[in-house]
Amino acid sequence: MNKSNLLGLLFFALCVVHSNYAQLENYCQYNINAVKIYLPYLDLVSDEFKKSMAEKISDCTSGFNNPEASYVYGLLAISNNSTTSEYEDAFRNILFAAQNGNIDAMYTLAKLYKEGKGTDINFDQSFYWFKKASDNGHGKATYAVGYFQMKGLGTTQSYQNALQSFGPKVDPMACHWEGICHYFGYGVPVDIAYAQGSWADCNISNSQILEDYLNHPNSNIFASVTSRDENLLNRHNEDAEFLTQEELHYVYEGKFIEYEWSEEKVKRVVFFKLTIENNNIGELFYKLEIEGKTYTGIATYQDNTLFFDKDILSFPLKRLYKDSDLYEINYLLSSIQLDRITPASTSEPAFIVGEVQGTITDWKEPIPPMKMILEPIHRPGELPPPILEQIIASPNPVGFKLDVKFTVTKPNTIVKVSFLGAPGPKSYDPGTYTVSCFVYPYRPGPYVLQVFANDVLQHKETILKK
Repeated sequence: MNKSNLLGLLFFALCVVHSNYAQLENYCQYNINAVKIYLPYLDLVSDEFKKSMAEKISDCTSGFNNPEASYVYGLLAISNNSTTSEYEDAFRNILFAAQNGNIDAMYTLAKLYKEGKGTDINFDQSFYWFKKASDNGHGKATYAVGYFQMKGLGTTQSYQNALQSFGPKVDPMACHWEGICHYFGYGVPVDIAYAQGSWADCNISNSQILEDYLNHPNSNIFASVTSRDENLLNRHNEDAEFLTQEELHYVYEGKFIEYEWSEEKVKRVVFFKLTIENNNIGELFYKLEIEGKTYTGIATYQDNTLFFDKDILSFPLKRLYKDSDLYEINYLLSSIQLDRITPASTSEPAFIVGEVQGTITDWKEPIPPMKMILEPIHRPGELPPPILEQIIASPNPVGFKLDVKFTVTKPNTIVKVSFLGAPGPKSYDPGTYTVSCFVYPYRPGPYVLQVFANDVLQHKETILKK
């Protein structure tokens, strides 16, 4: 049945319901019953028609004495392209209905608190009303309870509690996330076969897209940190030192370490470069270079915490659980609580470890647990110290094999030699090394040799192939 025929049938039903009830004293109830016919089809009707339906029951909501009328009226408003004041009015009506026992209103109210529609975002209240609706038999609310328990939104993070909520599989997304927990070993041992079975039970596109993504050889679903970084992270908040604003003025090499929601396993490590310095009027200026893009802005510093201007520092990162056409999600950082960690060895610099706070704006949810490690490199305006020293390429001209010799000055340095027959990038600790490039299969002529350390060009030279 096409859309116009369906709407025509529904309009006929509305007229029939209206005529059957027209002689009844309870005018509100027959209008409510008439409008309820349309509720499963709200995405098919126009905003104008929704407004006309809302007008039919608006008088029934005055004085907040009819919970059912308030719920239906509020649902019509939030399904419309409503103004801020209309959302607030809808929220008040749905809140009244929920407080007076309407189970669907409880579920809808929880969604409003989560999305910040008609009210401020409040995960505590959102979880409370999802749980209340779930306890009264609302299936989608039971899935939502598990989702909140899994991520620790408005309640204590617990994979075990989340899996119990997902267990009844009252919603396809419940078995979708149950499969994710078993695939990655969140709260249970890794069981890929069980995860695939859960996704087959879901029979939804999200699960199929995710499974295809995880089967791709470049999905990069696991990450790890070095022993040095793990030691720094473990010492965070234990033997931290106070930092003055002046001491922050550095160019840093850094990395974001993102965890899964229980903060036991590392999900990803993202490298970046950060510059912090005072601008001309004494404000704290930052420049963040990450994933090939640069972001600048103003920050404030108080009580060892760096606060970023509201809604300014936002950047995209690749999704780790790609289950839709959305390839990237946007991380909006609000603050970083900083601690200086002095290493045991005097030969190493002091590091800064931070706890990152922010929001995934696509979902209006807090970012997963994330920490940051900063290594100070040099003061702004100064030349950075070389990462590689004594870079020598020989022989030149070359006929069979070119040897590139270099000395690494910093641990965990990723060196890439870009030349004919060169091997791939590799991580090195301090020391002297040689990378051999077998050039004999290539045609004679001049070629450019480039040597990079941590994606920074260290050496460039023209080599003649005989």
